[in-house]
Amino acid sequence: MDFAITLENRLFPVQAFFNAMPARSFLEALKNVAKGIGAGFNDAVCEFPDELDEDEEKFTGVKFYIFNEELIVSNADFVMHLKDVCRLYTQTNPDDSARVKQALDDVISKLDVKQRA
Repeated sequence: MDFAITLENRLFPVQAFFNAMPARSFLEALKNVAKGIGAGFNDAVCEFPDELDEDEEKFTGVKFYIFNEELIVSNADFVMHLKDVCRLYTQTNPDDSARVKQALDDVISKLDVKQRA
């Protein structure tokens, strides 16, 4: 799903993940994120610390990677980018607005991100 988001070069794995996500998968992926379950689309992957195997290096935040580029963003930064993507999605899918808002609220609660005024 080409969300047409353009972020700083250092955020390329985040941008690649959201731009690779098919529109038909958006709501399901959003619901999974609210459960702390990552996803992958066309080699662009998002994962959460709770998904790690015992032998994998621990991290705090949300990890994105594509090919050999990896980036870990804070939960607050992840939510900020996710809100932008949700806004773009609901512009073209207004019938899903209530479901997107609920799932986004669930993500914010799961990641314990404080809302900015």
